[in-house]
Amino acid sequence: MNSKMKNKLYKTLRAKGYSRRECGYAFNRWGKNFAKSSFRFLCQDAEWHIKWLRDQAYVGTDAYQGMAYFWSHEYRHYLRDCKDSQRIRVHDAFVKEALSLSGESPRHLEIIKEAIPFNRKM
Repeated sequence: MNSKMKNKLYKTLRAKGYSRRECGYAFNRWGKNFAKSSFRFLCQDAEWHIKWLRDQAYVGTDAYQGMAYFWSHEYRHYLRDCKDSQRIRVHDAFVKEALSLSGESPRHLEIIKEAIPFNRKM
């Protein structure tokens, strides 16, 4: 990424309210050998990664947005490929019942199966 595009992207992200640290995180994750791409793609990618970084801090709170992982390895196949809204429902149910977010129990599985429909056609 050339410096002209990097400066334009930095100004765009700062104008959207992201901090200098978050912009630095978005730039550093690409490294020096990032393939040439459109400004629009770079901006969307940077915003997604900043939102994911923020969401990791929101795990366990009401502000969780459904992007970051919080579940046990046992439930990865249920929660990894579902929608963000379904993850939020599962997360909020765990928090409401004071269950460990990374725990495993029959009640965890019941909540997951209630929140995510498994009889859908593929």
